[in-house]
Amino acid sequence: MDFSTKGQDLLKKIESLRLNPYDDQTGKDISAWVKGATIGYGHLILQNEWDVYKNGITKEQAEALFAEDSIPYVNGVNRGLKVDVNGSLRRFLRI
Repeated sequence: MDFSTKGQDLLKKIESLRLNPYDDQTGKDISAWVKGATIGYGHLILQNEWDVYKNGITKEQAEALFAEDSIPYVNGVNRGLKVDVNGSLRRFLRI
């Protein structure tokens, strides 16, 4: 089962869209990599990714990162559930 549109929208609202790199701890824009460097909808930038993201991204790139970053969490919920639950509860667990 996929991550529902409502669930995605809620998580995006919580994270908020940032098209330029920022420090997740302070919320301030950054011009050099720091631990906790973040972009898009909460994508943590690894040090070896800094050159890719240091000048910012487009909304479309942020959407693609969000979709890619969500996959392990959706798969984890799907694998971890050992009982049958209704769709609403399953969608909630993905958030």
